[in-house]
Amino acid sequence: MKCLNDGIVDPFYNYNILIGFGIFVLFLTGFMFYTTIASFAKNSNIRLLAFIVSILYTMGYPLNSLLFGFEYFSIGILILGAIIASCNIYQKGQIGYKQNLLVFFLLNFGLFNAYYMFVPYTYSACWIYFCYQEYKKQKKLFTKRTFTMLFVTLLLPFFLGYIYNIEPGIYGVLIKKGLDTSELLKNADNLINEKFAIKGYIYVNLFSNMLLLLPFSILSIVKNWKEEKAVGLMTIFNIVFILILLVGNKLGKVSYYYLSKNYFSLWLFLFYLTYKGIILKYENNKYISTIPAILYVGVVVVTLIFGNGNLTHGEANPNENILQVTDIYLANKKILLEKPVDLTKDELEILKYAKENLEQDKLIEVAGNPEQGYWAYAITRRINDDEPKIRGETKLSVKMAHVGKRAGKVDYMIYFNRGFFYKYYQEVLLKDTEVVYENSAGGILKYTNPEY
Repeated sequence: MKCLNDGIVDPFYNYNILIGFGIFVLFLTGFMFYTTIASFAKNSNIRLLAFIVSILYTMGYPLNSLLFGFEYFSIGILILGAIIASCNIYQKGQIGYKQNLLVFFLLNFGLFNAYYMFVPYTYSACWIYFCYQEYKKQKKLFTKRTFTMLFVTLLLPFFLGYIYNIEPGIYGVLIKKGLDTSELLKNADNLINEKFAIKGYIYVNLFSNMLLLLPFSILSIVKNWKEEKAVGLMTIFNIVFILILLVGNKLGKVSYYYLSKNYFSLWLFLFYLTYKGIILKYENNKYISTIPAILYVGVVVVTLIFGNGNLTHGEANPNENILQVTDIYLANKKILLEKPVDLTKDELEILKYAKENLEQDKLIEVAGNPEQGYWAYAITRRINDDEPKIRGETKLSVKMAHVGKRAGKVDYMIYFNRGFFYKYYQEVLLKDTEVVYENSAGGILKYTNPEY
């Protein structure tokens, strides 16, 4: 987003660019998954099944990530899919050793930058998997080739990703002599002891979505472990990591926000293994494998037509049960049908007017919903007089919640009629103002005698 505000693209178009980019990433995620699993299809029926499974996969957690606005997270899911595809290529020996080094270095470094909570179980699984594959090729475990593979594809991405995302102070130590190292690991300590407990806005489901995916996934791992080591290890480590976070959640150290994000990767792994399990059974008895698949599709379709989800944000549903096996689809349906858009066309026009006509040296505030405030800040880059102090949505949300206290202390107030904070502070906000711009969605007020 920042690069788009530096003159390359008019910031006013950021909203449409971000939505379009999110949809494009969702398409790539589904396409990546389809091309990966379709490569195992031996006939048109299995290829059709791959297409159906890909649709079901994409319309679950990947779509949910798009709907919640987790762009960075969606990129992480896409990269995980690419890592699975690359493991299959590496296992089949379809590209050379040096090309493998480059591909896995870029993917693993990209994964760390996209979302580093995917790293513990993905890197661990890849470490064991690479050791096994190299041992199988060379009949030796400790070789220069194996060390190079592990260093370039895992250790180096981890070191660079750790410095860039968690402890940038390490870079300062490396290039500056005599730098104070007393707070060198402060960020990592804060990450473990404080940040993981921060609550956030996310879809929460602890077990029911995964239940119907477990039988064929377990079958695939047990019966075809030789071929499924990479994804099998990722799945096992992913589940163990979730269990550890669940313990942390009960102890108050981990919020449902950080816990739930690890279900997005589990969804990918289980759908991949479910497809492999189905085609494994299909080779012996096509009816035993296809009937459960048809039933699952039927349950999803009936649920979407007649079901009505109960969406919870950031907290576990106390009524979750084993019958809610398609809850993720209902949650997405509810968001698509009931959640209002962040900005309407008329609201965008208000921000466009503000960006093009308000003086650059004036103080501006916004009264609306949090989502409207985030976009107003992103598009204009001018909301809030103490902009340099605003880092992240939490502080911006707090500032918006107290927008009534800023009435008469700024030059302009952008307001949106449907915004909660505008309705709450309406009487205070309108006092001693004149209308600069107005349409059906809201407007811009100018305070006649602002007191800074």
